[in-house]
Amino acid sequence: MSARVWKRPGQLGLIVLMIGCSLALWIGSPVLWLWVGSHVSDRQQAGFGPYMLVAVGILGSTIALVMALARLHRLYERLAGHDTTVRVPLAWLRSLRGERESMTRVTILDLIMVTSAIAAITLLGLWFLLFAGSPLPG
Repeated sequence: MSARVWKRPGQLGLIVLMIGCSLALWIGSPVLWLWVGSHVSDRQQAGFGPYMLVAVGILGSTIALVMALARLHRLYERLAGHDTTVRVPLAWLRSLRGERESMTRVTILDLIMVTSAIAAITLLGLWFLLFAGSPLPG
């Protein structure tokens, strides 16, 4: 019984870590590397180096975050001790004749990634519309 009690906080902690990594993937990493790239050059017109630093930095941190997400998800599945997927029948995958029912696996990581991508797109839109200001003179 005591092992089961400790499973839930561990699972919740892993979910929180996966949410943090996914938000860092969409928002944190690009913002951090753009900030680093802006502080590398001391001139108004940057050369090729800062742009390459930003591109390689974003790519490297994206790969590291994706590997961390995969490891956290495997740990979550091992801690849960059972199949942690949900079967969802998708309309476009069903046969027109209805011979067999097609089910697609949706994991907790799928749900977190889709939700974080929607949140990132929404935040970008809000920033662009409300806080970015106009690039036009005047």
